[in-house]
Amino acid sequence: MKDSLFLEIIKAEYLDGYRIKLWFNNGRTKVIDFYDLLDGEIYEPLKDISNFKDFSIKFNTIEWKNGADFAPEFLFEYEKMENKVAEPQAEYQATTKSAESAPVLNAHNKEEFPPAHTAEHLLNQTMGRMFGCERSRNSHIERKKSKINFQLDRPLTADEVAEVERRINELIAADLPVTYEFVTRDHIPEGVKLNKLPENASDTIRIVRIGDYDICACLGTHVASTAEIGNFRITSTSFNDGSFRIVYKVAE
Repeated sequence: MKDSLFLEIIKAEYLDGYRIKLWFNNGRTKVIDFYDLLDGEIYEPLKDISNFKDFSIKFNTIEWKNGADFAPEFLFEYEKMENKVAEPQAEYQATTKSAESAPVLNAHNKEEFPPAHTAEHLLNQTMGRMFGCERSRNSHIERKKSKINFQLDRPLTADEVAEVERRINELIAADLPVTYEFVTRDHIPEGVKLNKLPENASDTIRIVRIGDYDICACLGTHVASTAEIGNFRITSTSFNDGSFRIVYKVAE
C-alpha cells in the first residue's frame, strides 16, 4: 500500500456471529470478529446481534445506525488480542510523572499517534467550551488523519470551524506541559468524568493534564508539551443525524 493512499473500506459483508468480511481500497480483504472490540457505551447496543448486523459504509468505513464505527487503519492492522487487565498494583499518591515513568494500569488495546492524541484532548476541551458539547466517545486517532465525532444539534459554520482550528494552534504555540497524576477513585479531581473508562478499569486512575486548559482520565500516549504537536489542520467536516464529524491532521 502506498503511503499516499488513505485507507478506506469500500465494501462489508456480514458472515456469522460477530464476523464481518471487509474490502479495502488497497485491494486487500480481511475477516474480523468484532466481539472483543465492542467495549464502551457506544458499542454496547451492538452486542445485540440484530443491531450488529445493521451496518453500512459511510465516511469511508463501516458504520452502524447509532453512529458507532472503527477507523479503517485500525481494522486493517487489527489482530485478535486479549485486552488483559494488569495485576493489582499498590496505590499511588497523586504525583506528577513523565510518560516514561508512568506505570501501566490496564492494557491499552491501541497505541494512538501521540501528537494527534494530545491534539484530541485540546479539541475535546475547545469544542466543549465553545459549543457546550460533551467530550467525544467516538474517535479514531491515526498518524495520517484522525476522526472525532461530537453530538451537536447542527453543523458548525465555516467560520466556526476556522475559529476552532485557530484556537487549537494557539494552544499548541503556547507550549503547555502535558503531565500525569495517579489517583484512586475516591480522589478524582473536580471536572474529571469517568464515563468513558472501560468496565474493567483499575481502581487507580491516570489523569492527564494539559497545562491549566484540559484535564481528563486517559491511558493513551501523549507528547511532553503541546509544541511537539506541530501544526493542527481540520481537513474536512460532515454532519449526520446529530453527529458532527471533524477530520484533522497534525504535522510535527
